[in-house]
Amino acid sequence: MPDGESRPGGLVELPQPAPQRARVSELLDFFVAGHPGERIVLGDLIELLGDRAFGAMLLIFALPNMVPVPLPGLSTVLGAPMVLFAAQLMLGHPKPWLPARLSKLSIARETFVTMAGASRGYLERVERFLKPRWLVLTDGRGERMLGAVCLLLSLILILPIPFGNMLPAFAVALIAVGILEKDGICVTIGLAVATFSVSVVIGVVTVMIKAGLLLIRHLFA
Repeated sequence: MPDGESRPGGLVELPQPAPQRARVSELLDFFVAGHPGERIVLGDLIELLGDRAFGAMLLIFALPNMVPVPLPGLSTVLGAPMVLFAAQLMLGHPKPWLPARLSKLSIARETFVTMAGASRGYLERVERFLKPRWLVLTDGRGERMLGAVCLLLSLILILPIPFGNMLPAFAVALIAVGILEKDGICVTIGLAVATFSVSVVIGVVTVMIKAGLLLIRHLFA
């Protein structure tokens, strides 16, 4: 039966799960090929990707936060699912789980194809330098540790910190690509960016608190 063809009862047969070592850019093709309808449903994407969905979902939700345009509420909306995915990765779940309401979230297929096409060229260039190495960082306990780091970064994304989402999102994206490609060097770079981003956020919050205290003292002096 061809991919996407309806079975008796209205069910749609999805293609086989993506190969374990498919490149990140190839995963975009699996997304599109597995959903011939007008909208792409988040729960179906997770089912299609299986245990590779953690890296893919973290990457998908991190990328929009890297856009240097302050859209009110964007980081909170996209950060909430990231918190859930990262927590499950940290706890060693075999694949992501979402509540029914979140699993039914969807995006227009045309919009997704446009986004995928715009990012594919960049991903393919990056993939030339990625390969499985330093596997201790991407397997077993190492992967759980990465889940804890992504959880911290996702919680930071949710906070209403001006321009405080770009660096944490970039770190999550690097770690997610490292998980997908089993590339410990990419993960290490992501951890370095994560450390720097947390330091920057702490600095920004400290300045904001000090400014707030000075304002209060000025108003009530």
